[in-house]
Amino acid sequence: MAISETCQGLASGDAGFPGSNRRPASADFRGLHKLKDAAAKRFATGVVLHDGEMSAGFGDGLYAVPIRALWKTTSVRNTTD
Repeated sequence: MAISETCQGLASGDAGFPGSNRRPASADFRGLHKLKDAAAKRFATGVVLHDGEMSAGFGDGLYAVPIRALWKTTSVRNTTD
């Protein structure tokens, strides 16, 4: 697991799990739950990276995200123009 802290003192963590043939499960968030409890109000978000296709929320500030999303680009249209 990797843990990051912003200059404002907010903590976030990310973890990966082995095995591309299954979906993320609540047990994959064990370490992130411990980080969330330890950081309390300073916890910003926790992400489990997986080899699947879909992103999903696993509770307050916890997400499962496909690792390929790190390289996927999307265009954002500026609506103030």
